[in-house]
Amino acid sequence: INSADDDIDGDGALNGVETFRYDATNAGTALAPGESVRLEFDTDGTPFENGLTGALVRPNELPADGNPEEVNLNNADVSGGTLNIAVTAGDHFSNGNSQQNAFVSAYSSENGLSVETRFVIPDYNPGEEGDQAPGNFQASGVVIGVDQNNLVKAVYGRAGAEIELAQDNVSNGGGGAGTTAVTTPEGAEEVAIRLEVFTDPATGNATAKAYYTFFDSSGVVIGDPEQEVGPIVLVDNSTASFTNTLKTLVESGAPLGAGVIQTSTGGGSPSTFDVSYQYLEVSAPDAILVSVADAPTVVEDGDTGDTMLAFPLSLSEATAATLDLVVEYSINGGETQTINLDGVVFDAAGLSDAMIPVPTDDVNDGPESVSVELISVASPAFAIDGDNSTAIGSVSEDDPLPAGDVLFRVNVGGPAVTSVDDGPDWTADQQSFPAAGNSEYLADNSTGGRLFSTN
Repeated sequence: INSADDDIDGDGALNGVETFRYDATNAGTALAPGESVRLEFDTDGTPFENGLTGALVRPNELPADGNPEEVNLNNADVSGGTLNIAVTAGDHFSNGNSQQNAFVSAYSSENGLSVETRFVIPDYNPGEEGDQAPGNFQASGVVIGVDQNNLVKAVYGRAGAEIELAQDNVSNGGGGAGTTAVTTPEGAEEVAIRLEVFTDPATGNATAKAYYTFFDSSGVVIGDPEQEVGPIVLVDNSTASFTNTLKTLVESGAPLGAGVIQTSTGGGSPSTFDVSYQYLEVSAPDAILVSVADAPTVVEDGDTGDTMLAFPLSLSEATAATLDLVVEYSINGGETQTINLDGVVFDAAGLSDAMIPVPTDDVNDGPESVSVELISVASPAFAIDGDNSTAIGSVSEDDPLPAGDVLFRVNVGGPAVTSVDDGPDWTADQQSFPAAGNSEYLADNSTGGRLFSTN
């Protein structure tokens, strides 16, 4: 940062008291579902010349001169296609906030964020012969948060070869935390770590997960790719003076800093090490798609009220959810009606039903053919599957035939329906001429029209 300018982005906030020092909006980039931004670190210079716009501030630390501390770029640069950081003794945990150079940019998404990086596994004690394992809370990886009191991180290291997924809070530095000890595979030279934050559709809770993959020196995956750590539920330690906690920010889709973080508390020797990040990729998860399928035929239920026709619904991911849907439907090709299906409950397999009311009567006037279309879903994490948004169904008659003999039946504009009385089945009238499967009682007049014929 230009030390001669205490407010480099001109937003009225001093560099040392705001995270996004090079972003006057402090809002960054809004990502649509499935959209991603990748920083390749291909411009030699500072992190801020490569797409990063700040670093997580240290809210509990104020130097003796009373001026907020600037980011120290003596220990960070971009060169040779990597973001290189000489990790100094420091940590973000609890209220200590002595960690330096957690570089981030602001991103927002209504359905969560994901951040990923990859780096050569550092030598955590260059003074010893051979590569040394991490100790003394030496760690590096990715972070999502707004400052050093309010973040969640996924890092390699800590007290050994671990993948740590942990939340830091304003009040006690704790929170939801899940640390997984891993055995670094033989021949592993690099590790990729991905961190996700999202609102769980089943519980409504802000949640975090992490994934890691090891690679050999040729870039070949060693072991299973994308091994999962977590999930953990983000906790809310808000106070009267601190209300925008990570939990509430994730659940509201507010802008969050996404970037890299590295720590070494210096509680023993060694304390410092070097790490070089190859890229940083931030993305918004794909929307979960809602699909509808044809309804099984049901028999009319009585002579008054409605018969409920159940159209199967499914989600593109096996997850529980409660959704509000808007559905349009028509009966026998008539007027299109709109129904709001609020609170549709999907089970853990992502399955449910859209219940459509079909009026009943006491006249045997043939099956009721119903067409439906999913119009919208009231959740940013979900979307209608455009390839599977329409379906058909039918309600067959339960009323007796009128007096006289029935010679043939045609389900006008609909599919074939099996008879539920002593009369013949309803034959189909839903194909364009010429087509197999249409009623034999329809005459092909070679124009595509549908005419009855007793020939």
